[in-house]
Amino acid sequence: MLLALLTLAYVFARRRDRRSHTARLPVERPQRQRPRFSRTPQQPPQKTHAYHDTRPQRERVIDLHHRGGIFRVTDGAQIEGYTHIELGEVRVDGGSGHEARLKRAAAQRYGAANALVRVHEVRQMQRYLAGTGRDGAPTFKTREMHEWRAMAVQAAPMLPDMMPPQTYREDLVLIDGSNVMNWEVDAGTASAPSLRPLAQVLAALKARGVAAGVVFDATAGHRLEGRFLNHSDLAARLPTAADVLVVDRGTQADWVLVDMARQQGLVIISNDHFRDAPSARHLLKQKGFIAGEGVTLLEPRA
Repeated sequence: MLLALLTLAYVFARRRDRRSHTARLPVERPQRQRPRFSRTPQQPPQKTHAYHDTRPQRERVIDLHHRGGIFRVTDGAQIEGYTHIELGEVRVDGGSGHEARLKRAAAQRYGAANALVRVHEVRQMQRYLAGTGRDGAPTFKTREMHEWRAMAVQAAPMLPDMMPPQTYREDLVLIDGSNVMNWEVDAGTASAPSLRPLAQVLAALKARGVAAGVVFDATAGHRLEGRFLNHSDLAARLPTAADVLVVDRGTQADWVLVDMARQQGLVIISNDHFRDAPSARHLLKQKGFIAGEGVTLLEPRA
């Protein structure tokens, strides 16, 4: 009986000691993980397919000279606010870039063309001579013919504010100085704008007995020398005398050029599109490009 009690007491003592020992053991707590921010997976860089015109400046300017004269392309038969005279139909092969190719074709074929109307696509089966058979008889095949067609017109504005001058002066022109000073950059012969192209244009005009007025925007000096240059500063840097105007800060030089050209009947020398000045649409503009040690000026065209 005593042995049984001792055995039972021993068993309870062991259980108590085990519980005590367990309580004294250090508790292993799971280490707290530092929070990790989910990072947006980086996408591989997208390949851009922006078109970069690698043609020489001469080709680009001549192409712009032709296409820039076509101010409107429409599939309609009329242009609101304009009357027009039909000059003839132009056609180009189907495919992308048809609008630019129609403009080029119209400007090259009809010097007075300035708009395209009734632009439409034509697809039809065409029978053509493919050769001769063994017996010498002709053999024919068919293929799909794909073209774009348009009517080239000479459009004239009906609004007085859009009408060009009736006559232009031959002894004086306006020069877009902020545009011309970038001609060497456009030609790839310089990395920064300069007054050299402008000096070459002034020399070419002087040789023809033509004077010039030059209009700059307010930032021209900063782009040339990193600081503001006023009328006198820029005029003093030109080897050929010219009347120089630097417009006030916040004033669009294009609008000043256009207003002066319309009021005084002056041709504008610039490669600019003047998209921000719709009233420049029908003014005569003269484009040019770097040619060797000088410049070439194309015939004026609206």
